[in-house]
Amino acid sequence: MNMDHMFVMKLAALLFGGGIASCLFPGKSRMSHVLFLLLVLAETAVAHATIPDGWWFLLPGVVSVLLRLSFKGGAESGKDGKALLSLHATDGTIIRYYYWFSNFLVYGGAGSGKTKSIGKPLMEQYIRSGFAGFIYDFKDFDYTRTAYNLIRKHGYPHEFYYVNFMDMNRTYRFNPLDRRNIKDRTMLMQLMEDVLGALMPPTSKQDEWYTGALGILNGVAYRLWDEFPECCTLPHIVNFVMKADTGQLQEFLKLNDISAMMAGAYLKAEGSEKTQASYVSTLSNYVAKLATNENICYVLTGNDFDFNLIDPEHPKLFAISNNYATESVISPVIAMVMSIASRSFSMENRVPFVFILDEMTTFKVRDFEKLPSVLREYGAAFLLLTQSGAKLEKLYSKLDRSSIEANFGNIFLGRTQDVEALKYYPLFFGKYEKEKKSTSSGSSGGGRNSSVTISTQKEE
Repeated sequence: MNMDHMFVMKLAALLFGGGIASCLFPGKSRMSHVLFLLLVLAETAVAHATIPDGWWFLLPGVVSVLLRLSFKGGAESGKDGKALLSLHATDGTIIRYYYWFSNFLVYGGAGSGKTKSIGKPLMEQYIRSGFAGFIYDFKDFDYTRTAYNLIRKHGYPHEFYYVNFMDMNRTYRFNPLDRRNIKDRTMLMQLMEDVLGALMPPTSKQDEWYTGALGILNGVAYRLWDEFPECCTLPHIVNFVMKADTGQLQEFLKLNDISAMMAGAYLKAEGSEKTQASYVSTLSNYVAKLATNENICYVLTGNDFDFNLIDPEHPKLFAISNNYATESVISPVIAMVMSIASRSFSMENRVPFVFILDEMTTFKVRDFEKLPSVLREYGAAFLLLTQSGAKLEKLYSKLDRSSIEANFGNIFLGRTQDVEALKYYPLFFGKYEKEKKSTSSGSSGGGRNSSVTISTQKEE
């Protein structure tokens, strides 16, 4: 065998080895990259020892790198039978999923294992795949802490920001009403209505006093957004309402035509001090807890990051924590923040995204029943965990609950002591036909006869 033939065979063997090397560690984690780099260095060293002359020994390493770069990642549907998501049961069974955006709904009572068996395993797989996201963490920092560790473990490529209203040493600050996020006044008005509606006591009605109070809130918010964007934050809006006297409030609203129209009911009641005072007192009663909460005011007046989670240049993973002790004050803020996040989507979105909502029935998002189906078209998945469907029904309505369940392709029913939930669970599976046999026998005229009747009936 001549030297040229031997050289070609060695080079072919090394190139084949390069192809194998590029397939051994295809993941995007930091560890995967390190192992691949070490393998390429070892491959190059072997090639140099085998083919010492010229620069041919570099070719296998170059081939490995090019092949690795050619592998496609991202949020595509499973191809060639390859699962994108999976869950592992305790008996060794693996449940595989082949589409990122089929949505997951988990019902289960306290201690049923929602978080450990489904919530966190799915969150890890979305993070590992580079999804941007919105995490609602009801248990203080439980999901936030896990997300932080997973980001370090898998070399998450995007930025991670976490917000809470309890520990000011463990939170970023941001302004969700920044002009960069609130593109038009219609969206601003919707958000103000969301906040005020969430702050209302459950027994209150949306009567004429509520409508007048909402007009004042809209008028103040719009003027700050339009003329003083640096002061357009939720704390600035509610504190101005609380501290301004009647003359200051009227003058502030009248100096902007749009604001004056929004607050028309209040301004046109000028001369009737009792009526105007009723509008202002109604609004003050609703927003007082929010305006006087120092932590909320501190967090929502900062500028540590731009709250555009699907910015194609800077996608973000965002976690926001609630707290049982101050839930009634924090939940309206969280509802507003999620509304902003969900309304920023459009068909142009190219950032794969996931909403991870633990105990999401602890706050109410306007028109939530529409989000899972609409945002799926825009590249957003949902993972929703709650104790029972009855909580969804209480927060929204029976029809909204049905709409929500219809738009979740994967529903998990966990252990619960809720009697109503136990009655509802069989409805997910329908009834099956069970065959029953009955035998009858008798005698007449000295003879004996018998008959067998076979019937089917549906049972749960």
